[in-house]
Amino acid sequence: MWLPLVLGLGCGVAIVLGDRLFAARQSAALGPGWGGFPHPQFPFSLIASATAGIGEEVFFRLFVLSLWALLLNLFLRRWQATRLALGIANLIAALAFAAGHLPGVILMLGVEVAYQPMVLAELFLLNGLVGLVAGERFIRDGLVAAVGVHFWADIVWHVLWPLA
Repeated sequence: MWLPLVLGLGCGVAIVLGDRLFAARQSAALGPGWGGFPHPQFPFSLIASATAGIGEEVFFRLFVLSLWALLLNLFLRRWQATRLALGIANLIAALAFAAGHLPGVILMLGVEVAYQPMVLAELFLLNGLVGLVAGERFIRDGLVAAVGVHFWADIVWHVLWPLA
């Protein structure tokens, strides 16, 4: 019951720490004005956290992960590799989830900045982490648990961190 909250808060803290580590490296490549990824202003950050948590999890977990799990399960049925199919499906969905954030980054930062290797690395590593954790919770506990992980990670990242 509390696990999505705890995991989401942990993911949010990991995103903040990861962003600070990447920001130090990226400022050398992008200039001293680089301060990390921008956030929506409060209270819009609360709305963004809720809508992203629900909408993205419905798409990436309920549809993408489930579809890949079904297809891989059919393909791997002969070897009874359901856990392997779920793991691969989770990885595919997490990568798609991370890639799904790229258009927003391009809009916020511009194409020249968004395609810098360190920006892409940060985008895929940190969003991929949330995607993997949310996917694991989806597999074990269902969609509401995945939404909870995503929502609480976004609360730390988009609401609490900018207010600090």
